[in-house]
Amino acid sequence: MDSNILISGIFGLVGVLLGWGLNQLTRFFDNKPQLAFVLTYSKEKLEKESLRTKTSLSEYEIEIVNIGKVTVILENIYLYHKGHLLIHCVLEDEQKKILPYDSKYYQMIQQDKTSLQWHCNKELFRSCEVIASCYDGKTIKGQLDLHEFYGRAIMNRGLLGRRK
Repeated sequence: MDSNILISGIFGLVGVLLGWGLNQLTRFFDNKPQLAFVLTYSKEKLEKESLRTKTSLSEYEIEIVNIGKVTVILENIYLYHKGHLLIHCVLEDEQKKILPYDSKYYQMIQQDKTSLQWHCNKELFRSCEVIASCYDGKTIKGQLDLHEFYGRAIMNRGLLGRRK
């Protein structure tokens, strides 16, 4: 009888410790910053494309969505493909702090758009890696779909409509 009580007490203690450990692990993963990146069209009225300079705003912007449960304070965003830097996005002060379930927009300039299209024409890729650096030294990785740039690259190469 005494051994049954001792064994059930040990199993009860192990269950409590296991539950506490799983709760801590869940809390750790819930508080991890998570971002999603989406390429969208700008809603701002822009000047004609023929009048734009390399520092003029382009018609594209990158939406940065905080899908985590913690606030993220960003420093910069980098777009990479196969280890090569495509674009270094410098964020304005009002774009750096993103609350949970909120989003901010990085307005691409004409030089960003041209550079991204040049790299896409050269390598024919549909997406690129995004690395967001935070003020606390952490980095958050994600993917950005570039279907419009990829489609334009295929048209420029004359590959549209060809069968393999």
